[in-house]
Amino acid sequence: MAQRTGNAFIEMKYSNDSGETWRPSGYLLAKKQSDWWVTQVGVGEDYVWIKMKDLKFLIEEGPDYPSKSIRKGINGNSSYIRCTGVIVPLKELRAVATENPFERVVPAKKKKVSVDKTNPFA
Repeated sequence: MAQRTGNAFIEMKYSNDSGETWRPSGYLLAKKQSDWWVTQVGVGEDYVWIKMKDLKFLIEEGPDYPSKSIRKGINGNSSYIRCTGVIVPLKELRAVATENPFERVVPAKKKKVSVDKTNPFA
């Protein structure tokens, strides 16, 4: 859906009692518990890595993004589960994204060098 619309839905809170009470979820939990926000925009797409401080600035200090409530029963959820969040343009998410900071760089193997211990000038 994000590839088609050019926007991402970032969940903020959910209700498991048809909207009677709301609990923090998605971004509201992540900003307290993590340093990174990682998402995959579409099937087969690369992951988007964003530092939480940058996402927090984007969402809380940036423009007022439109809010959206997801209707009950969508995405395989039970009919009584609902969630709300904000719609953020993908180009704005990608603008604050970084490369995967955890991708391991493997150093090249060193060549073994034989040393002639009998010749001090070798």
